[in-house]
Amino acid sequence: MVAKPLDFNNENVSCEQNYNCYANLNECNGNLKHCPLPIDHFKKHIMEILGYLEETVIFIGETASGKSTRIPQFCHEIGHSDNGLIAVTQPRRVAAKTLAERVASEMGTDVGKLVGYKFRFDFNSCNDTCILYLTEGILLRESQYDVRLSKYSTIIVDEVHERTINMDILLYTLKQAQMIRRENNDPSLRIILMSATMDLQKLQEYFDKAEVYYVRGRQHIVKLFNAPSLSINENDYLFNAISAVLQLHLSEPTDTRIFFHFLSMHQFHLGKQTSNIFSIAPKGTRKVVFSTNIAETSITIPGICLVIDSGKIKRRIFSPQNHMDVLEVVNISKAQAVQRAGRAGREAPGKCYRLYSQQDLDEFESVPIPEILRSNISSALLCLIHIGLTHLGQIDKLIDRPSHEQLQSAIEELLALNAIELEQLENNLTNLTVNITDEGRRILEFPIEPVLAKILLAASTLNCLDEACTVVAFLSVENVFQNTNQDIFCRLDNGKYGQEDSSLVENSFNTNEGDHIRYVKIFRKYNSDKNIKKDKNFFIQNGILESSVENVIKIRKQLIKICQNKLRLDIRSCGNEFTYLRQAICKGLFQNVCIYDHSINNYVLLKDRKVVVRIHPSSCLKNQKMQAFVFSELIKTNEVYARDICPIQLDWTKEFTNMPTLKFNKKNISDKNLKKNKT
Repeated sequence: MVAKPLDFNNENVSCEQNYNCYANLNECNGNLKHCPLPIDHFKKHIMEILGYLEETVIFIGETASGKSTRIPQFCHEIGHSDNGLIAVTQPRRVAAKTLAERVASEMGTDVGKLVGYKFRFDFNSCNDTCILYLTEGILLRESQYDVRLSKYSTIIVDEVHERTINMDILLYTLKQAQMIRRENNDPSLRIILMSATMDLQKLQEYFDKAEVYYVRGRQHIVKLFNAPSLSINENDYLFNAISAVLQLHLSEPTDTRIFFHFLSMHQFHLGKQTSNIFSIAPKGTRKVVFSTNIAETSITIPGICLVIDSGKIKRRIFSPQNHMDVLEVVNISKAQAVQRAGRAGREAPGKCYRLYSQQDLDEFESVPIPEILRSNISSALLCLIHIGLTHLGQIDKLIDRPSHEQLQSAIEELLALNAIELEQLENNLTNLTVNITDEGRRILEFPIEPVLAKILLAASTLNCLDEACTVVAFLSVENVFQNTNQDIFCRLDNGKYGQEDSSLVENSFNTNEGDHIRYVKIFRKYNSDKNIKKDKNFFIQNGILESSVENVIKIRKQLIKICQNKLRLDIRSCGNEFTYLRQAICKGLFQNVCIYDHSINNYVLLKDRKVVVRIHPSSCLKNQKMQAFVFSELIKTNEVYARDICPIQLDWTKEFTNMPTLKFNKKNISDKNLKKNKT
């Protein structure tokens, strides 16, 4: 198949956004010693705001305004770090690290000293650190042990507009910390919220009419080009995107760098690859950057003046009715389209080629749906219960309230996991009072989903915890296997893009006992042969992503450390007898059961037999027939695919078949999780 040129309509409009300014920051205090940014012109006014700040303020900063790097420095300069740390939260690790490195450089110090960072598996700070960049998840973990967040004087929450679950829970946690400090006459906790775009009214109301200030950024004119609907195949967005790259490579001047915004097939990894992205391309070459939505607002890549926007994003969507978490490729929002286009105008006038029509754009959502409204909230709810939200009516204290169905589904899951207990039965869901159990506290020790933590706890009683830590570590990375042909441009001629790719290597670790056992065998080989780590052919021949295995090793070490040091569990091995391991996996993934339906010669969900499920092509069991299996994840394309398959016996699920169902017009909740009244 030859790459077909895409036709684009040139709208020739500015990407610059028009906002109502809540405060006029038009005073100039001169530039800092380092490279000046637009926010430096407003330094004097911002310093006055920060100097009088008692609790909460909101800064809306346009793309390239400099808010993520300068405002933490302003806080330090005004004295916020005299009585505690200045924390700056980021939704992603790569942003936390790169911003910390940038700010350390601007302040004339090495990262890890005055400025540090902290996220899962990596931290670089010391006792003298004053500004700490960290992920939202790390700060939430700290709040479980210190609800006042005592060591912080100021907490800056960046990228508020992304509205992740961690973000929403963090906002609630910060409000609670402020309230507790007030009640105990402790030093106040200053909260600075920063965003590129946001529902300002909702955020203002949530933080008691907090002041909002707007900082204009350096946004050059961006020409927008939309593809007419008739020239593209919506289901083949990958082919369209690569066709656009080839077309623009031939038509654009040679000194133009192309920024290709695309849905990555695996997680963004830190390391040398990150450094290459931020470096200048070698002379005579053209840099093409493939990126997930991390590049919408979190990081700035120098030299970008041309963006290709697929208009797509991978999103996890939860169905409370059958308790299924499905990974789908969906359209972005209008706000995200603006952010993506803005990447092209940060340093000079640029162009944005959109692989969708203006009519398509008009039908996009205005802003992304907050993650907490479309996700399984079991983990978030358990965290909230642990820090004091025991009456479910308090769920209204979140900035957006999850649906009744989401809440009911989460309660049912946590009851089945024995993570919570009900104080007493009520006819109304929001009247329920719940308490965390000892099992729930053990589950919370792990920085993973409750169902995965349950696998580990079950494995500890079945004498296979060593292998279970390996399995859960593999399930915690997004993608382990790669396609055999890595040249995506050459593969255009095969016409395979936009389809489910089944051309994965039939590696030597395949087993009839399932994908989870395959992970154990991969780890054992990798761990037992030190030469493999230097042998690139091992990864290529078995279709394994080396970077994913490296992450697995880090996660596994962390899980084992928690099991041994915090829970005092024995790390026992099951050897080559994996039946107990599969039982432990079933105890965690008990809601993800498929059975074989002979009438249609296919698999269906046990909880909803109308849903037909196929085994993902990457599975080593893709050509096998089983009575039943559990899976780790559903992926929806044209059909529904189950990924990471573990064959089971149906009688293993009996203890979960009659799991409690909350119907408030009937008293049919199992007494198993009902706490007896003391009276």
